Formats: sequence, structure tokens, C-alpha cells
Amino acid sequence: MTATGAETPMRSDARRTRDRLLDAAAELLESTGRHFTLPDLARRAGVGTATAYRHFDDVADALAAVEVRSIQALTAAIDAIPAASGARRRYDDICALWVGRSTRESAAARFLRSPEGVLQRADRGDPSITALVGALSVAVDDLVAAGEAPAQDTAAAVLIWITLFDERTVIDLARTHGWTTHRITDYLGAAVLGALRNQT
Repeated sequence: MTATGAETPMRSDARRTRDRLLDAAAELLESTGRHFTLPDLARRAGVGTATAYRHFDDVADALAAVEVRSIQALTAAIDAIPAASGARRRYDDICALWVGRSTRESAAARFLRSPEGVLQRADRGDPSITALVGALSVAVDDLVAAGEAPAQDTAAAVLIWITLFDERTVIDLARTHGWTTHRITDYLGAAVLGALRNQT
């Protein structure tokens, strides 16, 4: 069915409300961890409790949506980095982008860890993880094609990259260890590239 003009603003309003709820959930994660309720979430977002329940079944559902939005935003930002600058430059740009997001928009994601592994989630078809793994796989394959690293198991290389760039690692280096985002980017980027170059 073709959407009518009257339906479009409603969808936009619903999207904005959902984004407010997800922003509020990320803020609550930072301040209280997972220990909040949907009424708490509604109050933080400035909406009615019934509205929160229209968007999410429970807090776990809201937190899953926070993680998906974070991963999708990271993947979209990676995809937007031009390949024309060369494989190594694009790799460095991805690392800088990732660390920057992990200290800002994605910081709350460190509280959200699935018991499943990244590759396990990709294998079962988790859309957000599959897209992220795909974006990083392209970058790894480009590094190999450019001679920056030897041919290797791309999935394993991506797993190492995701593991070292875990938000918990970035936040620990930034907030506990006092490193700048530039230093974190250089350190973790060199660590991943070293691991990739060490494969035979």
C-alpha cells in the first residue's frame, strides 16, 4: 500500500520518539548500568510510560535496540569512508573513526555484550553484525591486496580487529589510563596491523 501524506509525519514522529528513547537508554546505561525500568526510561526520554511500552517489550528489548543502532551507525560510517585514498589510509581512517565513536556515541555499548561470539552471530545471520563484519572484511582484503598484510583468514582477522577495538578497551585506555583518542587510535591500529602482518 502506498503511504499517504498523513501517515508519513506519524512515522517520522515515531522514529524521533524511538531515537529519544534509545538516547535515554544509552544515558541510563552510563549512569546506572542495566538497572533501570521502562518507566525510568520513559521519564528520562520525556515521554509517557505507555509510549515506551509501545516501542519496547521490556528493558532487554530496548538494550538490544541500543546495540543494533550503535553497530549500524558504526557500519554506515565505515562504509562512508572513501576507498580512493588507498587501503592503508582507509584503514587508519576507520580506526580513528571507531575510537572516536567508542568514546562518544558508542560508549554505552560496552555494557551490552552478547554471550555469543561475533562470528557465531554473523553465521546465524544477525543483520547488524553481518554488515559490520562485511565492511571490515572489505578493509582487510584491501590491505592484503595492497601488500600491507599477507593473505590470511579474513574472518579471523576481522575478529581480532573487533576484539581489540572493543569499547571497553577504548574507554579503559581513555578514562582510566588517561590516553588521548589519537594515542589510542595509533596504539590499537598498530596492534591490529601487527597481528595481521604476523600471519603466514
